[in-house]
Amino acid sequence: MRMSALLVSVLSVLLLGAPAHAEPSPPQDVEELFLTETADPQEQFELQATLGIRGARRNTWETMELSLLTELGLTDRLQVEANVPVQWALGGKGRGPSGSNLETGLRYALVSWADLGLVVSPGLELELPLPFSRANEPGPGLELTPSVSVAQALGAVRLHLNLALGIQVPDGEQRELELEPAVNVAITVTRGPLVPLLELGFTREDEAHAWLAPGLVWRAASWFQLGLGVPARLESGGVAEVRPTLLLTGELELAEEEEPGSEKGVRARRVSDDL
Repeated sequence: MRMSALLVSVLSVLLLGAPAHAEPSPPQDVEELFLTETADPQEQFELQATLGIRGARRNTWETMELSLLTELGLTDRLQVEANVPVQWALGGKGRGPSGSNLETGLRYALVSWADLGLVVSPGLELELPLPFSRANEPGPGLELTPSVSVAQALGAVRLHLNLALGIQVPDGEQRELELEPAVNVAITVTRGPLVPLLELGFTREDEAHAWLAPGLVWRAASWFQLGLGVPARLESGGVAEVRPTLLLTGELELAEEEEPGSEKGVRARRVSDDL
């Protein structure tokens, strides 16, 4: 009952925040979501870094995770990315660093139609274990994840879809490939500096899980955003787990266009002025 009331209230905020009529061009959207991979790659020579802090709580706080995600645009359509999340176990005998992976990937905007507000970007991510796990615990294995992300702008409202398939390569005692499909959808309302959003995700590892993630992003400047979200894993009896997440995202232009009047040159000067 409480979960239904939460969902209704969040949907009400999003619907009330939607514009009465569509705008000719949607404002800048949020750079990072909490469950869903965004479809927009970084522009050429644009570097983006996101510091993430996330906790996991069931009956008590179980883990804390700190991550640094960097994304670099090689062209206006192709970006490379790397992410290093480090996780700590909280409480009990397991207190301390519990494991870390190196996640690297590529994303390419195969379709980018500004007039229609549509972006379609396939991607590929490789996850490699790092030697941060305890010796008495099995380390994470190699994982390959192909995905596709779609974003569609409808005025100030933007819809996001991400489909991914995690493929765990056999390693050690594991003798068969393990497939972990995931589907995430999100809606953002970009009417001002505060952007409300709602995400819904479905994953299947050992068993199926459903996630609901309300959130709010503050676009403090053209080059900086701060987001707070509360992803919650849902079960028939209510909320089984929550993962409060804080994201701090900054962007930096590494090079300016030669043409002083170009869109990128203007954006680079705006970032410099904000700094």
